[in-house]
Amino acid sequence: MMNNEHVQGYRPIGPDRKPQPNRPADPSGAGQQKKKPTKSSRPKWLRVTLRILRILFVPALFIVAIFVGLWVGYSKLGKQPSSEIFHLETWKHLFDLIFAEK
Repeated sequence: MMNNEHVQGYRPIGPDRKPQPNRPADPSGAGQQKKKPTKSSRPKWLRVTLRILRILFVPALFIVAIFVGLWVGYSKLGKQPSSEIFHLETWKHLFDLIFAEK
């Protein structure tokens, strides 16, 4: 077997691997990154709250998109008062107009 330790940049593979001699250790610790909090270090109430918010995020976006679409379609394109999008009578009337027998 050939010994490749003389090749520049060669790093042996395995648990007995030694650090590169051209990388000096930084004694000040300035090169180290701060550790992110792990899931186990967060309080349980925070983990539960974040999970609930993650689950409710997409349905909340759907509801917001529905109201924005109603507002744009009814008040901007239809030139009607925007407060009427919250009245049930408005949507009953619209349903009757669309599905009425001719």
